[in-house]
Amino acid sequence: MIESSLYPSYRELYQYNPVFARKKVIEVYRLTRKQSLTASIVKTNRCVVREILRRYERGGEQGLQNRSRRPRHSPRRTPLHIEGIILSERKKTGYGRERIARNLSERGISVTPSTVRYVLHRYGASAKYRRSRYRKRQRFYDFEHLHPLEHFEVDLKEIYDQSTLSHEAIAHGRSLHIPPYQWTAIDVKTRVRFLSYSYEKSFSNGLAFMLTVIYFVRMLGIRHQITLQTDNGQEFGGTSVDKLEYLNRKIFGPLETRLIHIPKGKKEWNAFVERSHQTDDNEFYIP
Repeated sequence: MIESSLYPSYRELYQYNPVFARKKVIEVYRLTRKQSLTASIVKTNRCVVREILRRYERGGEQGLQNRSRRPRHSPRRTPLHIEGIILSERKKTGYGRERIARNLSERGISVTPSTVRYVLHRYGASAKYRRSRYRKRQRFYDFEHLHPLEHFEVDLKEIYDQSTLSHEAIAHGRSLHIPPYQWTAIDVKTRVRFLSYSYEKSFSNGLAFMLTVIYFVRMLGIRHQITLQTDNGQEFGGTSVDKLEYLNRKIFGPLETRLIHIPKGKKEWNAFVERSHQTDDNEFYIP
């Protein structure tokens, strides 16, 4: 006779290994030949014992393996053709769930971002985590002490970029006489952007754009010092240290503004404005 007090419970064995726990129930039943006594010894319900015996009779030891918990019918599951459209959009654009859901909604396909997330996860199309090249991610700004409209990243974008736009899109834009240059200033604290367009790439246009941003901020009553951060392009003063010092002393200094240039080849220092240009391409120029 088996002492139930000395025998581990079915729940304890199940947490260790579910298949092993079911086999032990079968072994105890072979000794007792009674379902109620077996349930008492392994400290479980008689219905559990009966279900284990039924599975063993139908499939042997293979029937004791864990079964899929997936429901046989899923009436609320996203249709297969919609899942295919979501996966195709992800493969084509690489967008996240929010933008995929917005793009499909514009086409008349109503899906929620959570639905897109479930579909991408189901088919293994979720974004994979990429470890940074640096153990500690660099931060170029102290956002806790940075005021709104205090530090701007300024850059020039060439709209007719052949590596980004197709020949048809470039020809269409030129037929509409769209200016080929976009001047962008983005506040790193609030992400507020200022945009202007021009037909020429010159220092005069670059200076006029920066002064426009400064005057607009001052018109709002903001009096703290403004920093304009640009690359070393000729439209922003070039690489000349003397010219940069002259601009700060004669033009920007009286306006309580400072013009700084990022190191050459360090585009990541202007990451916010560069990323905004990519959004402009994806959301406006390419479509």
